[in-house]
Amino acid sequence: MVPILVLGGYGLFGKRVCRGLLRIDGVKVLVAGRDAAAARAFAATLGERAEAFQIDWQSADFTARLAAASPHILIHCAGPFQAQDYRVANAAIALGAHYIDLADGRDFVKGITSLHAAALAKGVVVIAGASSVPALSSSVLSELTQGWQSVEHIDIGISPGNKTERGLATIRAILSYVGEPLPAWRDAKPTQTIGWQGLRRFHYPKPAGTRWLVDCDVPDLALLPAKFPGLKSLQFGAGLELSVLHIGLWFLAVLRRYRLLPNLASFARFFKGSSELFLSFGSDVGAMHVRVKGIDAQGNFVQRTWTLVASQGHGTAVPAAASIAIARALIGGGLPCGAMPAVAVLPLQNYLRELEGFAVRVETY
Repeated sequence: MVPILVLGGYGLFGKRVCRGLLRIDGVKVLVAGRDAAAARAFAATLGERAEAFQIDWQSADFTARLAAASPHILIHCAGPFQAQDYRVANAAIALGAHYIDLADGRDFVKGITSLHAAALAKGVVVIAGASSVPALSSSVLSELTQGWQSVEHIDIGISPGNKTERGLATIRAILSYVGEPLPAWRDAKPTQTIGWQGLRRFHYPKPAGTRWLVDCDVPDLALLPAKFPGLKSLQFGAGLELSVLHIGLWFLAVLRRYRLLPNLASFARFFKGSSELFLSFGSDVGAMHVRVKGIDAQGNFVQRTWTLVASQGHGTAVPAAASIAIARALIGGGLPCGAMPAVAVLPLQNYLRELEGFAVRVETY
């Protein structure tokens, strides 16, 4: 059995990762986190190929407890990552374990290359950002632009359904940059935008329909300009399905922009509870898109769009798919050692394979 430890394994995305890993033959899932009772309760639902461990990555005995679990792969789901250092990744490297995380923090994901020499010395793979962005988004871009002479404009967006389960760590991560300056890429050079501003609409296939989007902070903003040297513009948008929640947060971003409110991350529990009062409204349909424009192999200026629509509340399976696919590849020995962001690490088909059986539909046009 290959032991894979999922830190934060009983959280919103951790649960999805654990269940997905059990679809891989020969894997034993180690459900880990600071709450021993929660870890045991969830591990009990997974069957005999799962075991619970009480491990708090912020505690003094973290490395000792991790060593006792002795994982072959560690998947870090205990966000938010915006204010984290690389303690967990370094501990995995020291043990000779491969490391994967679901980080969406721009600086965290970009900076993972600082561990490259240590990962090489230990012969392990260290990958940050194995989530919808940048792992899935970058692989979609590679698929859409194969053979192109240049990529000039990229637009990416994500909109979860209102009835989709909310994770406190995700809410805290989003609120941390609402109304704050963010990097942007316009006119082939870096510039700035403001978090949760830049109000716009995107038309997704049914049943998602038209959704509001605004500027948000993701690793792609720092990583894609280097991958596509001729890039002229890049934007990433996220949004809430219900207009009252989306526009309400947009208005709070305006107040925060002019420093009429403190940073909203400290109110994460309040916002989570308040948003759950609206759970009876909206849908369980989430959506994602990647739209790209550029010069194809024949020298024509073209546009291609990829969309994903997830129904039945299955949207949370999408961020989890990348880490599962990468773990599967690691077990097969198909990835080079070293530390890297999850930019086009695997072909798109590898990630979509992990979404088979879910109410997820993709289209390209």
